[in-house]
Amino acid sequence: MPKGMSRPGKGYDVLETVDLDEPESALSPKAAVGAPSGAAIASAARPSAGACRSPAEHAGWLSQLFFRWLSPIFTLGASATLQPDDLDGWPLRAADNPADHAAAMDRAWRTAAAAAAPQNDVPFVAVCWSAFGRRFMAVGLWKLPYWAALFAQPLILRALLAAISARSGGEVDTATLGVLVAGLGLSTLGISLANMHLFVWSQTMGMNVRAGVASLLYTQALRLRPAALAEAAG
Repeated sequence: MPKGMSRPGKGYDVLETVDLDEPESALSPKAAVGAPSGAAIASAARPSAGACRSPAEHAGWLSQLFFRWLSPIFTLGASATLQPDDLDGWPLRAADNPADHAAAMDRAWRTAAAAAAPQNDVPFVAVCWSAFGRRFMAVGLWKLPYWAALFAQPLILRALLAAISARSGGEVDTATLGVLVAGLGLSTLGISLANMHLFVWSQTMGMNVRAGVASLLYTQALRLRPAALAEAAG
């Protein structure tokens, strides 16, 4: 009887004996039927080279403006509860790579520490601004169309009411009325789109800053001397 196998009970026939101590490569093809190897499973689950990019990166400008690139995941979520495996084909954008933000934060910290005097503390706000200032300004600039549409809406509404009042008096200007109605609708659409993009960008910005700050705290803790750690611990 081979090792690792017990004698079968009465009434049972041995179809195939397998030595459990033998390596997997020595098993007969019959023993491997219906049991794919771990490499085959990993290869099937691994996304292709084109699927490693975020859908937001190769979406058109219209799709990005109206978030149409999220339609597949919304459709899937409407039909069934989303599982972690459903997001395997939705990686982060290259601009949101945590390693890049951690490296940017570390470079900003080293530069600020080298410029500061040994007895002075490193200005943390200046470090964050050096690492994320440009992206923060980009998010802030997106508020300009939001404010423009927000302030234009009551002005358009006032002109629309004035045009309706003039129409009731007998003077009909259909073209002006149509332009004002279209402007009111476009301003409402602009406010909605700008608000959604501001929300997404601000949340993404917070995620990036959090990744950079967490990495900086971890690396600085590793660089502390044992004496400083003991002093901080009390």
